Amino acid sequence: MRREVPVLRGMTYEDLCYETLVLAGVLMKEALIGYDEGRWPEMRRRQGVPEHPTFRNAPPEVLAEVAAKLLAEEYAHYAN
Repeated sequence: MRREVPVLRGMTYEDLCYETLVLAGVLMKEALIGYDEGRWPEMRRRQGVPEHPTFRNAPPEVLAEVAAKLLAEEYAHYAN
C-alpha cells in the first residue's frame, strides 16, 4: 500500500513526521481490515529494493538541510 503526504508551504520537519505517522496508522488499519476480509493477496505489493530506504535516522546535517529548505520555502515539491 502506498500514499503520498502532501507537503504544504509553512510545514516543518516535525509536521511532516506527524503526518507520516498518522498516515502509517491509517494504512495499517486498512491493511488489517483487508487481511481480515480476505483481500490481502490483491492488496499486497512486493517491496523490492527501494531507492530511499525507510526506517533509518537521517544524519544531523540532512535534518538541518531539510529544516532550512522548509523554513525558506525552497522545498522542490510543494502541493500548494
